[in-house]
Amino acid sequence: MTLHTLFMRLLIVVLISAGSLAQAMPSGDPCPLTSHSREWSATCFEETKTGRRIKPEHLKKVVLDPKGYAAIVITSPAELVAVNRHGKLVKPIEARLTDFNFEPGEGSVARFGYLGHNAEKTGEFKCGYYRRVGAFQVLVPPVYDQCDQFNRGKAVVCIGCTNYCESGDCHETEFVGGEGIVINVKNQVLKRFALPSQPRCGDDNPKATASGKCHR
Repeated sequence: MTLHTLFMRLLIVVLISAGSLAQAMPSGDPCPLTSHSREWSATCFEETKTGRRIKPEHLKKVVLDPKGYAAIVITSPAELVAVNRHGKLVKPIEARLTDFNFEPGEGSVARFGYLGHNAEKTGEFKCGYYRRVGAFQVLVPPVYDQCDQFNRGKAVVCIGCTNYCESGDCHETEFVGGEGIVINVKNQVLKRFALPSQPRCGDDNPKATASGKCHR
C-alpha cells in the first residue's frame, strides 16, 4: 500500500466520522439546511420593497427542488411557503397553519390545516388541499373539519365531525359524527353520507371496544 493510498483512506474515514458527528449533534440553527429541516425562524427573513424574502446570508442553506423552489415552514405563527432561487416568497398558502402534508401524494395534491376563527372569535381548525407544482396552488380552500388524502381522484372530507384514533401516531383514523362528503380536486361534491356517531369496535380501537362506546 502506497503512502498516497493510505493517506486517502485515512482522509475518507475522517470525513465520514465528521459527517456522522455533525448529523448526531443538534445544530440549533434557526435557519437550517432545508434538506435537513424545513422549519425556519421568522428571523431568517426580511421585508423588502418587493415583498418578504430570505436574508442573503441564508440563501446558501436553501436546497431547491428540480423546478427551482423550496418548501419552508416559518414558525410562530406557522406558515407554509414556497421560495425561489432568489429567496423570495412566491406563494404563501395561508397564515396560521397548524397541520399539513409536506410531501404531496396522488397528483401532487396534499392536505393542509388552518386555524381560523368562528363567530365566538375562538380557534377553529379547518382543512383543505393544495397542489405542489413549483409554487403552491390551493385547490380546495380550508372549509372542512377533517380531510383525508386523495385516492384515485377522490377524497373523503367531513363537516361537524371529529377524527378519532387511539394510537399515538394516529396512522389508523376514523371520521366520527357529522356528515361525510366525497369530493374531487375541483371541490365538487360527488357523494354525501352520514357518519357513525361512535367509532367502530375492533382490535384497532381497544379502549372504545372495552367501554362499549363503539359500533359494529
